[in-house]
Order: sequence, then structure tokens, then C-alpha cells
Amino acid sequence: MSRAITIQTNFTSGEIDPLLAARTDIGQYYNGLDKARNVTVQPQGGIERRQGLQFVKQIDSGASPEDGTRLIPFEFSTTQSYMLLFTHNRVYIYKNKALVTNINGSGNDFLATSIASTKLSTLDFAQSFDTLILVHEDLTPFKLVRGASDSTWTISAISFDHVPFHAFTTSTTEPSTTVTPSAVDGSITITAGSSIFDADDVNQYIEVKDGLGRARIVKLNSGTVVEAIVEIPFFDTSAIASGDYVIESGYEVTWSATRGFPRTATFHEGRLYLGGTKSRPNTLFGSRVARFFDFNPGEGLDDDSIEATLDTDSVNAIIGLFSGRDLQIFTKGGEFFVPQSSLDPITPSNIVINGSTRRGAKEGIKPVGVESGTLFIQKSGKAVREFSFSDTELSYVSANISLLSSHLLSTPTDMALRKATSTTEGDMLFIVNNDGTLVMYSLLRDQNVIAPSLASTGPDVATITVSDFSNIAVGTELTFTDNNGTVITLQSEAVGSSAPSSASGNTHFFRPNSSNNTTADNLFTAFGNISQFVVKNPAAAVVTVKRVVPGDDNLTVTTTDSTRLTVTNFTKSDQFLNVAVDVETVYCVVKRSINGSDVYYVEAFNDDNTTDSAILFSGGTLPGSTSLSGLTHLEGETVKVIVDDAMQANKVVSSGAITLDAVPTSYVEVGLDYTPKVKTLPVELKLPSGNIMAQKKRIVEATTNLYLSQNLTLNGNDFSFTAASFFTGKKRRKPILGFDRNGQLTFSQSQPLFFNLLGVEYKVSVGQ
Repeated sequence: MSRAITIQTNFTSGEIDPLLAARTDIGQYYNGLDKARNVTVQPQGGIERRQGLQFVKQIDSGASPEDGTRLIPFEFSTTQSYMLLFTHNRVYIYKNKALVTNINGSGNDFLATSIASTKLSTLDFAQSFDTLILVHEDLTPFKLVRGASDSTWTISAISFDHVPFHAFTTSTTEPSTTVTPSAVDGSITITAGSSIFDADDVNQYIEVKDGLGRARIVKLNSGTVVEAIVEIPFFDTSAIASGDYVIESGYEVTWSATRGFPRTATFHEGRLYLGGTKSRPNTLFGSRVARFFDFNPGEGLDDDSIEATLDTDSVNAIIGLFSGRDLQIFTKGGEFFVPQSSLDPITPSNIVINGSTRRGAKEGIKPVGVESGTLFIQKSGKAVREFSFSDTELSYVSANISLLSSHLLSTPTDMALRKATSTTEGDMLFIVNNDGTLVMYSLLRDQNVIAPSLASTGPDVATITVSDFSNIAVGTELTFTDNNGTVITLQSEAVGSSAPSSASGNTHFFRPNSSNNTTADNLFTAFGNISQFVVKNPAAAVVTVKRVVPGDDNLTVTTTDSTRLTVTNFTKSDQFLNVAVDVETVYCVVKRSINGSDVYYVEAFNDDNTTDSAILFSGGTLPGSTSLSGLTHLEGETVKVIVDDAMQANKVVSSGAITLDAVPTSYVEVGLDYTPKVKTLPVELKLPSGNIMAQKKRIVEATTNLYLSQNLTLNGNDFSFTAASFFTGKKRRKPILGFDRNGQLTFSQSQPLFFNLLGVEYKVSVGQ
């Protein structure tokens, strides 16, 4: 038996994919974690409780938030920025974490321009000054304009000065008369020898055979005279005989309800770029310079509109545009860019689209820019990739920055980036999964910091439905199993009115009552005796069960009598749905189960909060007594109460109020608990004799390095802290564990207070 000491000085690799559990040959293993849940990894290396969520506003039920929501930031100036919440045919405007107004005002928040909730997940946008452009392949492009004040906004369909035309189906005619151009190039008139023109010829073409001239008709003056713009110069201004030219027809507007509308937008170097329609999925359109709603190709001059199509061996539908070092184009099949020098703008004559990587992007998730490149979600949803220019390859490369943490990504639905605002911070990338969890990446790319963690909110919930209470057989069991191996069992005894037997270890008993055939009261009572669960009063024959402490471990429930006891497995009762960043403030839409009903809240991460859906009372809102109201959004819920940096007893909100244990002097925070969990990777020592992965080991002592911390547990045991104070320094605990093959430490919290773990030192005893 030998003993050794090892130190983990930082956690800058965050949570590591279980598939890498044996990769002790890579440096990230020694900076990584087995679990990093509801914590944030700091770029300096430490790990802390994640920010709590401040309650902002409940979304009106009439807005049908259950059908879909979308958050879009709007930065009007350096001092004025907003968060826009789109729901079914409605838009709400938030500023400084407060609702300012709703579009159309006067309480009428229905939009004149309707945006159905089904469109929100793939709605794209681009902003220039006071105007937000919104596009969707099934909607006429529209604009949202901020007026003279916070509460003045208008939304309307865009009235384009000119829309591109395209020959989806073409035909030609050969009129039996001459046509004569007034000039060989530029804007000209064309005169026919007899009346051959009508209104349908506008935006169609006159083309001379053998490539000796081509012009687009732009205006009908009369049956014999049209105005046109030359695209291929005419040979001369002589009359062109019948049979030497054709009128080419079949050109129609590119954007329409029939052909589809652009699905993505961005502003780049003075132009509005739109891309990807149903009928022309791989075509890019650029407006005229400084005329964002004019897509007239004109004479092909440098400031005229641009149109270019990706020429590839497959249909690469454009689903994302980003203005970065170059104009970047993201498609379902690969990534492209428009190369240009710093001195040469993109023009109709020099535009070239180069292919670079062939990963494909996920539709509906807008790419975001970081200092080193552009981040996008790969089409599969299992990778975050960084699209950046390589000076050695003179092209773009696409690096998988989530390779070590792909297990945290579960069909992403939304993404946002909060850029660092000081030299001590890194960027924070937020990704919403479709299971309601939130992946958080702490990024400091120049230091190679890519530190992921996973956030969740609210408890796991299951339901048990009782169909025939009186005929439940003796010995019928409900079994709850954690993936850590913990098993809790409820077992039925004989029918009768007497109290059930006392618990035996992790087995608890309930006694069916023959007179209790329509309710689950007895089962409800049995659950109430189990400290790990909270139950709600049954509705008819349904018992709703919540975990006391929200956890990341999977919890399953099974029954030996699925006929009389029907179970639904544990799912997240509260879920992240959307995320967006207003300069520094990270907003979320959160679905919560409150007092037995599903509700939808706008909430925002806040440095001062350590609970979720929280309200902070201070200054003028601080109560002068123990009575605290204003908590209607948490009605019926058990809440955590923090007063002047110290915990009070848990409270249940009734009529929107609670009674405090003492009168506060500084502040009160009331909110829902969430539980951090930090679990180290299996300890691996670099010994002269080789690695110890297969050997038994025991952590006999652990010393933590803490900064401004108030509460922390190690393997379920609390460290000692002085109440209402912040500790900086080292705390030690021994002995820790018995012998096993892993040697892991689990840090958590018993109270929702601040902690910052900078590092940990192990003393390890190694056996055989």
C-alpha cells in the first residue's frame, strides 16, 4: 500500500464526456470534472454556484406560450437596449428586466402583422439602427421599428422598392416586326415597328440571337416603346430584324407565397443580404448599397444589387448568414464565405462564393460571433463548431469545440452568447436543449478555456394514477431507483383502516382502504413520510410526486401492478425554453409547474441571486415587518428565504405572501431552490510504477481552496461556516471514503448560498 498527494488546481475543462473516462493521456482530464451541474466555471479556473434567475414577468395565458416563444435582442444605442418576446401573434418589449410595452399598445398586443407560433423556432432576424428585419420562408419579410420612445414601436410588412425576378419557367416568342435600341448599353428605350408590348412584358427580356445583346424591360411606355436596362451590350443601334431576336417570358418575382420567401438575413458592408427560399434554396441576394429594400440589379454597377447561387454538387439550402471577417454563409450541407480584400467591397461583378467545410448547420439556431470566429450548431445537433479563418490554409476551418462534452448536447433548440465585459471575464455561451436543460460554456479562447456545465431548474416530477385502490394486492410495490444505485420502495399491506407499518430501511408501507376507491389519499400519506419526496394533494386518483432536491441523476419509478397503479416516469417539471442576451443581461423563457399548473415566465440571470424565479426585496421594497407579499407567481410553492446573508426556514407561499422569521435590515431574497453538483473524475496519479486506474484507492483527506464562500458540502457532509459571513481560505476534511476503484469527490450545497471552489488537494491511499 502506498500514499500520494495530488492537486487539481483548476476546472477549466468543465464536465467531460463519459466516453473520455479512460483518457488520462490528455491534459484536459486533469482539469476536468465528471459532473458540473448548476455551476459556472470561471476562466481563472475556479467553479461557483451558477447565477440565480430573477423573476421578470409571467407570460399571459392568452398569448399561448405553450405553443411557442422566441426571445430576440434589440440594441438601439449604447445606453438603450431591449429584449423582444415573440409569442403567438404578439410581441412584448422588455427593458432593464421590466415589461415596457406591447406592440400596438393600449393593451392590444395582437400584431397587425401576424406571426404564428409555429413560425417562431425558425424565424431569423437582422438589425440596423432602429429597424429589426424579420424573415421566414413562409412569411412576407417584415420590419419592427423603434420610434421616439421606449413605448413607441411599429411592425409592418416590408414594401420593397424592387424584388428580384427569376425564370422559373420560360418561353420565347418571335414578333414579326423590328426592334431598335436607343443605345448599345445602359438605360435605354427599345422601339418596335408595330405594337407588340403589353404590361406582362415588364421584367421580361429582349435577347438578340448569337449573344449580340440582351436587355431587361423595366417599364411599359406604349405598345411600341419600352424602357430597358442592358445586361449584354447590343452590337449597334441599328434596327434588329424579325427572327434575329426573341422576347423571353416566364420571369416572376422570386419572393412570393408560391415561391417562398428568404429564410435568413444579415447586414454586411452597407447591404442587406437575404438568402435561401423554397424555390431557390441556395441563392444569395444582396440589396443595393445603403438602400436595404431595393434589390434592383440595374446595370450591374458596383452599388447595384447582387445575386449569386452556390454552385455545388448538392443542394446546399442557405439557412444562416453572418457578417464577420467575411460574409459567411451557413447551409444544411456545408459552410461557405465570400472572400474579399480589406480594400475591395463586394460588387455584382466580383462576387465569388467559396466553399470551405462540409459539416452543415442546424436550422433555426442563429450563429454567434466570438473573438476567434463564428460559433454554430452542427446539423446533427451533437457538436458546437467554431468557423474561423486559417492563415495557413487561406480558407476557413471548422473546429469541434464541444468534442469533450458532446454528451451535454441534446437536440439544441436555441443559442446565445454573452460577451465578456471585463478583462477578468470570459465569454459565456448558452445552449437550450429540447429536454429543458441549459448547457453553459465558459469561453476564453486565447487561453484555450472551453469549460462546459449543465444547468437545470425545478424538481423532477412523476405521477401515480390509482384505478382500483381496494384491490391492490398485498406486497404490491412502487420502486424508485436513482442511477447512483439508491432504491426507495413503497409496499402495500393488507386492506384496513389501521396505520401502516413503520418504514424498514428504504422500504415504506401503505395500507389500502376498501372505502377509499376513488382517491389516492393513503398513498399520498405514505409519500408524505418519505423525506426524499414532496407530494401534492391528489386530484381524484392521481398523486403528483416531486423530488425534494432537484437532481441530475436519473430517477425511474416502476410498479409491480401496472393495472391498478399506473406511473409516468420522472421528467423535468420546469424547463428552459429560450435564451437571448441583451448586452450583458441573459434572459430566459422558463416553463414552470406552479401550484399544480403549467406557467411560463420571463426570467433573467442575476449575480445577486442564488435561487430561481427569485424576487429581491431591498431599499424601498424592503418590508418593515415580518409580512412579505408580492409572491403571487410562487403561490403554493415551498420557497427558500435568505435574509441579510443568512438562511431562514423554508416557507410555503399562501395568497402571494409569506411570514418571515425576523424583520430584515438589508435585503430579502425569496425563490426556488436548485442544487449544484460538482463531481471529480476518478483520481489518477502519475506514479513511477505506472497508473492506478485499475487499483483500489481511498481518499483519506481532502483540502479545499475556497473564495468568498458561505456553504459547501463534501460527499453530503457540510463544511463549517460562520453564519452570514463569507469565508476565504482552506478547509480540510478526513477521512473521506473507503476503498473503491474510482476515488471521487462530490461537492454540493445544503443551502442556496454563494460558494467558489478554486481547487482541491487529495491525499490518496492506493491498494491492490
